[in-house]
Amino acid sequence: MSTTSKEFTDSNMNSYFDLFSTVLSTLASSFNRYSPITIPLIHARTPYRETLPELFDGYEGSRLVIPSVDSLCPAWRIAKNPHHESIYVEFKEWVEFWFKEERIRRKIYDLDAPLFASMAYPGTGRREVLTLAKFIAWYFPWDDAIDDGSLTKKPGDLIRYQDETIAIIKASLGPPPNRQAAPHPNPAIQSFWDLGTEIRSTGLPETNQQLIKEQCSFVTSSVKSQVEREFVIPVTVEQYLTRREENIAIYPLLALI
Repeated sequence: MSTTSKEFTDSNMNSYFDLFSTVLSTLASSFNRYSPITIPLIHARTPYRETLPELFDGYEGSRLVIPSVDSLCPAWRIAKNPHHESIYVEFKEWVEFWFKEERIRRKIYDLDAPLFASMAYPGTGRREVLTLAKFIAWYFPWDDAIDDGSLTKKPGDLIRYQDETIAIIKASLGPPPNRQAAPHPNPAIQSFWDLGTEIRSTGLPETNQQLIKEQCSFVTSSVKSQVEREFVIPVTVEQYLTRREENIAIYPLLALI
């Protein structure tokens, strides 16, 4: 059954978030076992049954089996970077230098970007895995400015935030000279400068350009999503899934492999 024509609003989207949260919780608890995961499929919550019954029809009592990473990719051995433990002090210093709000710091620490980077890039050197941990963490304070409500209903401010971020990305990762007339006053934007120049110094021109492309695509998609959510509702399931694919930030991380 195709669902691409169904309208997806913020209210009935909560039903999917319930199911998605169940999946994520089960994945998190089973991550270290590398074994197949079985998740119960649930119906939408009662208040939304009238709007989405057909999307859940026939699933009550069924179970979804997610195969282990080992069985899907036997050649990909899960490992941890040997420099993992040694980068935490410097990583924390970077976080506390740039981000003064405790709520933002807690969000970054809860992610555990050093562990994320160590498992995503197990073969890189210490300097590189530290930069990658910062790079992964950067998305959270940057995206928080879009999601925390301060830019809600302000499309002009959102577009300005997008354009100024892209300018930093291109200037730091692009060809020399890599200089700023003055630091950007917003730490969520300016904190990318050192990351970009560090990555550029160790990358090839073509890989740097690929990262610029993917990082700018993430930024524009994230801002576009916010504008659509605030001013263009409802969206179709197809539009929503395309939006999430573009701003999930996986493509910049793949460009760094």
